[in-house]
Amino acid sequence: MTVDRMGEVVVARLGRRYDAFHEAESAEFEQQLTAAVADSPSPRVVLDLSKTEYFSSATIESLFRVWRKMEAKGSAKMALAGATSFCKEIIETARLDNLWPLHADVDSAVASMSG
Repeated sequence: MTVDRMGEVVVARLGRRYDAFHEAESAEFEQQLTAAVADSPSPRVVLDLSKTEYFSSATIESLFRVWRKMEAKGSAKMALAGATSFCKEIIETARLDNLWPLHADVDSAVASMSG
């Protein structure tokens, strides 16, 4: 995963796979994402899933832990962008798109967070 910023929005560009069998990678993913929003009083995060082929329930659990930390700061926003067809199916099945909007690309997700 690489993390950069577009204005006030943290853009986390996820890698190919996030499997439950790689606990160290899952912990690193969570730690990187938490660190990226640690200094923001009202965190804004876009998860770029355009290169992600698969993620497991462990990844979803990590996202929820990060989300709870973000929400504790107040007015947090998170969005998902560019999901591959398989990841989109996971997102919709788990109803994550009800909590975090799903956008076609990073630019539209970042734009949705202004204001």
